[in-house]
Amino acid sequence: MMSNDPIIVLAAPRSFSTVTCAMVGQHPQLYGLPETFLFTHETVGEWWADYDETFRMDGLLRAVAEIIFGGQTQAQVNRARAWLQERLNWGTDDVFKALSESVSPRALVEKTPRMSARLEHIDRVARKFPRARFLHVVRHPLGQVQSRLERVHEKNSHRHMPPQGDISDQFGGHPEIVWFRCNSNIIMYLESISPERQMLLRGEDLLAEPEIHLRHFVNWLGLRADAEAIEAMKHPEASPFASVGPPNAPSGGDKKFLLNPALRPPRPLQQSLDGPVPWKNGGARLPKLVQDLALRLGYQ
Repeated sequence: MMSNDPIIVLAAPRSFSTVTCAMVGQHPQLYGLPETFLFTHETVGEWWADYDETFRMDGLLRAVAEIIFGGQTQAQVNRARAWLQERLNWGTDDVFKALSESVSPRALVEKTPRMSARLEHIDRVARKFPRARFLHVVRHPLGQVQSRLERVHEKNSHRHMPPQGDISDQFGGHPEIVWFRCNSNIIMYLESISPERQMLLRGEDLLAEPEIHLRHFVNWLGLRADAEAIEAMKHPEASPFASVGPPNAPSGGDKKFLLNPALRPPRPLQQSLDGPVPWKNGGARLPKLVQDLALRLGYQ
């Protein structure tokens, strides 16, 4: 693969995409970005108008600060902000290409979970980078939903909000549908991409047996697969974005990962796809369409 051909990680939220991107981005021939949200918009001006003064700016600010200005101090983040403001008429792909050229010959690894929710976002990458590779990272629907519900509970506790009924009510009582929609969108789009440019990876498998699956990943890309390269990928904490950023750009990925980025095995699941789910009453089970898709992705 060429250094200007990016690897795009596609995943539903809370599907191990942050740690996966950090891991593969530690390969000597790759460079993992934080969440930039770049490809959710056509131009930098549109991106800026949507995300100004929100946490979604942080990842790109940190990436520009680190790659273009050599670090992530508050001053360097301010320079990154000014750099982007001067380029509001650029396409978002122009910014991505500028970052790519700056880390060449390493290839960029990009992931933004929000991108997986809209086919037009994935299509924007494919149009701008016709040789991009796509890594579809999945997580068992039970684990993914439980992780999302725990995150909502943590946010509510942090805000000192009293419980308002079942937390799953905030997702219309069917939080598993987000898992289904995101992964269905990804699968639907990848049907238009040649098989050699895409790879499916179960996040639980990667974290449980990283060496096996990392070697499979680099062989797919035709990159170095020696022991040194594989060992580097087992240390996501070495990424320059594997920590909380400066006060003016603290985010850029999953908060739990930023606070504790070391590689950890996933928690084992004790439930099957056709068993009762913990966020529903009366022994309710996952909808059949969710079960069928999970079975297709190799889950039980």
